[in-house]
Amino acid sequence: MLGLLVAAILTVLFTKKCPPKPKLAWYEKEIVYEIYVPTFQDTNQDGIGDLKGIEKKLDYFEKLNVKSLLLKSSIFEPPVGGRSSRSLSVDTPEKESDLMEINPKFGSNQDYQTLAKMLTRKDMHLIVDLPLSTYDSNSGTWYGMNSSSRSFETNRNLCDTDRNSYGCAYSRFYKRLPLDFDDELVSQTSQDRLRYWLTSRKIDGVRVDLPLMKDYSISYVTIDKWKTIVKKAEKLTLKPKLLLFNIPLQLHEFSVGSKSYLELLNQVPHQLILNNQQQNITAKQLHERFQLIRDNNNLTIPKFWQLGYPRSSIYSMNGLSSEMMLTMGLLFGGTPIVLYGEEIGLEPIEQVGLTVLAHDF
Repeated sequence: MLGLLVAAILTVLFTKKCPPKPKLAWYEKEIVYEIYVPTFQDTNQDGIGDLKGIEKKLDYFEKLNVKSLLLKSSIFEPPVGGRSSRSLSVDTPEKESDLMEINPKFGSNQDYQTLAKMLTRKDMHLIVDLPLSTYDSNSGTWYGMNSSSRSFETNRNLCDTDRNSYGCAYSRFYKRLPLDFDDELVSQTSQDRLRYWLTSRKIDGVRVDLPLMKDYSISYVTIDKWKTIVKKAEKLTLKPKLLLFNIPLQLHEFSVGSKSYLELLNQVPHQLILNNQQQNITAKQLHERFQLIRDNNNLTIPKFWQLGYPRSSIYSMNGLSSEMMLTMGLLFGGTPIVLYGEEIGLEPIEQVGLTVLAHDF
């Protein structure tokens, strides 16, 4: 008996301890709640959602245990009821935002500061969609126009030349075109805007489209520069910052296999692709699709999941409810990015005439 006791004590003493759990950054352990501000709560009865409407809902977010809010890039664009990037006239273009201030229709600078302070007080985080990678393809104007009178080619140039080109497809789908990050002015201006929001405006994170070059290849040089800015902002603020990338239309097909691209995939939200035909999907098929995402992208578990679809019919086609998709997304592992309203099964309306940028879907 004594021998067994000694053996047990020795086993406890010399058995290797389990390694401590890794310390997770805030964006690795929170639900991200994505908000399209123009159609969110309107507090001044002008028919347009605003920042004060978000502030009024903070208690609601707390009840849901939502700690991170992502504001879509619509906060920089003409609001609902005005002209949008889908309806801009080439002859009378809407002034392109310089991405330094939120459109005052959605709130003043004081409204933004109040919201940011309230979020900090509640230990919540704010992420903003920054459209650093595209420009208005109708007018050729971009957010750096104040620093240069030069404009860029329009979608008509591209589609008149070759309607089957990637550039034409991109411009027809998004009503915008990617900037060329081989251009030093474009690269430097994008860095200035990113630095401004992460340091001066003390935002917790940004989401951007992947920066491209004239041939539509990814500018990894620009990505490295952006990552350096993020690291410096973290040192300056003593807080982790999130840099999240969105993959533009069909770009994934051209980039698969690249080592540099694979390294980016943990900074990209992934979607569980469903059938486009009327057919109920089984649990086995869902598992196979989940496995396919991991295998194709060389990932153990994707760090970010993008929930929600621009067309609500996708769910019903597969015999799934919005609530079911949300529940599954929360169980996948990784950080779910949830479109507002999905927690109550709200189906998205058709966004006819609204501003829809590359990173809006």
